[in-house]
Amino acid sequence: MVEETRPDCGLDVGYYRFSDSVYMPNAPQEGQETQPSLTDTNQTSVSGKNVFLPGAFVELELRPLKGLLILPGLRFDYYSDISEATFAPRLTTRYQLSKPVALKAGVGLFYQEPDPYTGQLDKNFGNPT
Repeated sequence: MVEETRPDCGLDVGYYRFSDSVYMPNAPQEGQETQPSLTDTNQTSVSGKNVFLPGAFVELELRPLKGLLILPGLRFDYYSDISEATFAPRLTTRYQLSKPVALKAGVGLFYQEPDPYTGQLDKNFGNPT
């Protein structure tokens, strides 16, 4: 018998604007030696790029037994810099064995936006698609 059920949801929004210039050796092509050449370099610049990162989540707090908490949920994120959306299901549980002792477990998919300051978004330096 379920003692308590409660839905929950939330929104978060991130925004930043950045400019950057990167000058570094070209990434080796498949089959080439992995030691980068300091004479074979490339420069790329980004000026005034706007990045918008909206996100939302929904979860359901279930308490079917005394001391047991089950939280199934889903998170949505959109990364404007790569024009990609992600949906990440998650499940968290907690069982209170005694006042000072609890067992916790969680599983789910988690995503992180690419870091523009390390060249991950640059076609010359980032991961090719």
